[in-house]
Amino acid sequence: MRETLRKSLPAKTCIEPSELDSGALVIDVRDPEEFESGHIEGAINIPVDQLQERIMEVQYHGLVVTACGKGGGRSERAAQLLRDAGFIDSKALCGGTNAWFDYTKDLT
Repeated sequence: MRETLRKSLPAKTCIEPSELDSGALVIDVRDPEEFESGHIEGAINIPVDQLQERIMEVQYHGLVVTACGKGGGRSERAAQLLRDAGFIDSKALCGGTNAWFDYTKDLT
């Protein structure tokens, strides 16, 4: 009898705004000007092009969520950099800060 090998499905690399809880560290990877124009409360700002050299600032052992404006580009690249550096529970925010603000607006 021949066994069928199953390919494991890739883990989802982004987290929905509704799944984000207060226990996560949010790193906004946009430029400082973009960050100042509006960001997720409690987020720290480390632009993606500085993340590699500032990785030691990330002193966290739980979920690390990277966020940019629309999600996907810079935030996914930053999450991958973090995973490569050993932060295995790093995900981008699906839809970015735009999706976060839309989600929280709907809660009020």
